[in-house]
Parts: sequence; C-alpha cells; structure tokens
Amino acid sequence: MMLRTHTIRASANTSTAIVWGVSLAGSAFIIVPIVFMVGTALKSDAAVLSVPIELIPKDPKLSNFSTATRLIPFWRQMANSTLVAGLGAIGTVLSASMAAYALARLKVRGMRAVFTIILVTILLPSQVLLVSQFLIFKGLGWYGTYLPLIVPSFLGGGTFNIFLLRQYFLTLPRELEQAAMLDGAGPLRTFFQVVLPQAAPALAAVGVLDFVSKWNDFLGPLIYLNETSDYTLPLGLAAFQGVYNTAWNYLMAASLLSVLPCVVLFLVAQRWVVRGFAVTTTKG
Repeated sequence: MMLRTHTIRASANTSTAIVWGVSLAGSAFIIVPIVFMVGTALKSDAAVLSVPIELIPKDPKLSNFSTATRLIPFWRQMANSTLVAGLGAIGTVLSASMAAYALARLKVRGMRAVFTIILVTILLPSQVLLVSQFLIFKGLGWYGTYLPLIVPSFLGGGTFNIFLLRQYFLTLPRELEQAAMLDGAGPLRTFFQVVLPQAAPALAAVGVLDFVSKWNDFLGPLIYLNETSDYTLPLGLAAFQGVYNTAWNYLMAASLLSVLPCVVLFLVAQRWVVRGFAVTTTKG
C-alpha cells in the first residue's frame, strides 16, 4: 500500500514538473522577445547593432520615445487607428450579435442550413475577396476614405464572432425574454434591454478581439488609404523601415507606444473576456 502511494506521489510530482517546465519554456518564448524589444527601444543609434548584443543597454535613452513620436505624425496616426478600430469594433459587436441572436432563437425551416453555410465561409481566405471588394468600394467612391475599413463591420461582424455569440446566446435562459414579451416589449426592445445585458461577457470578448485585429491591420489601410495624413499606426510604423537602413531603436519605441492602448483595453476588460470565453466553451 505504501509503495503504491509512493508511486502515485512520484507520478504526480513528475507531471507537475513537466507542466512547470512547459509553462516556463512557453513564458520564456514570449518574454524574451518583449525584453529584447524594450532593450532595443532604449538603445542609442550606435548601440543598436553593437556586438555583443545587450538585452538591456547600460545607458538607456528614454528620449527615444519622444523622438519616435516626432519622426512620424504618431499621435495623428494613433487617432486615426482609434477611429477605425473603435467604430469597427462597435459595428462588429452590433451586427454580429443581431445575426447570432437570430440564429440562436429563430425556429424556421432552413436556419440550420444557413448557419452551416456561414460556418463554411471560415474556410474562405480573406485574400480571395480583395480584388472584388476593392472594385466595389472604388465604384462607390470610397477609395481614399475610411469607409471600406469601417462599413463592412456593420454588415455581419465576421463568421467567428457570429459563431461565438450564437453559442453564448444558446446558454441564456428564455424565461426573461418570454417575460419581457408578456409585458409588452417588442423584439428589438427585448433584444437590446434584456438579451444584450446578459451577454456582456461575450460581447466584451468579441469587441476586444475585433478592436485589436483592426488596430493591427496593415493590409486594409495600405490598399484603401493614399494620403499620409490618413495613415493608421501600422502604416506609420513602416516609415521607420528604409531600403538600406532601419531605425530599429525608434521603430521599437514607437511600436511599444502603439501596443499600450491594446494592453490597457485588455487589462480593463480581462475579467469579462475570460468569462465570455469560459461560458461559451463550457456550455456551448
């Protein structure tokens, strides 16, 4: 009996050690590039390519951050990114939640087939639609504006977001909706005042993920924006990369500043985001 207990404990200790080892290796894989990025952002021009490489410079240059924001219209581009990502996230949450609620609650013939077709579109690469979308938006006179980057978010919200919200809506009890309708509330009032407040965690998860995706989008602004004053941050950061030389210290400094809004947003909404994914995956 004692031998069996000892064997079980040894096995448990081995499993714990493996888990810790994998966790530490994964953490190092993520943390080391971040440390290298921060160190590079604090280096002088001469120390960037010095050998041997220093992760953290001995003489950090905090002035690199202010210099980086002057080399490009950083704050203007951050405002542009905020506009595109913010309005896009609002449109995604609104349209995806309406589509997902209809798929979760409407009991009509063919609804399951519609949901299956929507899921199949995940397999379609977004690059396949680039040419046709460009021709449509140019024909509408939207080329050179933010409309191609914002309006599509209000027209569906994306397959993954619809799927995530539908699975969450399926976990919500119908009693509150039925009670609201008995009290005279219409479908829209029931949806906005009863259903959406209950789905706040899932909406937060979708909103944060979509905001970060649009904040980091490079290809869309590159295709549709032709004025430097309209550039978003990803396009602005590309200005630090030259043909023969790249200002790595200023590029890293500007990149760190550009990441901060997404980090702050995630920290603020972290509890809601985790709860939204947890409920969807455990009950969906």
